[in-house]
Amino acid sequence: MKYICLLMLTISQIFAEDISDKEAQYGMVVEFTQQIADEVKIKLEKKELNENEIYTMLSSLVAFDTRVWSAALAFTPSFIDDLDASDWSGFDQPWHYYQLSNGKKLYAPYVWRASNNILHAENIANPKSKFGYDYTSGQWAWWSQAIDSGAPMWMKPVYSNLTGDRMVTYSLPISREAVLIFNVYYGV
Repeated sequence: MKYICLLMLTISQIFAEDISDKEAQYGMVVEFTQQIADEVKIKLEKKELNENEIYTMLSSLVAFDTRVWSAALAFTPSFIDDLDASDWSGFDQPWHYYQLSNGKKLYAPYVWRASNNILHAENIANPKSKFGYDYTSGQWAWWSQAIDSGAPMWMKPVYSNLTGDRMVTYSLPISREAVLIFNVYYGV
């Protein structure tokens, strides 16, 4: 038992050192992500953010640094409920959210870099998409830990179901209404 605890402590220390390294390595991307989050927050407060702007911001984040593989902006179900009940300006049409069979409404625009370096976009809340899943289910640390803590954080490396590569996610909550993330390859 003593050795298992020592091993776990060592792994935690290595991970903490690695996260510090990620902060240093991706500092400019983190700063740019914060700028986007600040802009999103202002536009949400003014009720002026439209879907095209969201995809443009995410595309600029992925294009900002070739080490960034993808980015998403995921909203809380309660925010989407409020969106339906509010008068928002800046819309030609409503956001394209998805309502799950349990009534929960999700909206999470996602932009990723394909192998040919071309950017693609999808809504990861779309249950019919190969990317679609309920990010609020509690099993996705990038969402649940960021929403619960209200603080930006690096997640532990995970294997991507899409690429098969290890990825690290940076999560930045926005006013407890949304989480802005980007993903980078772990070995980069």
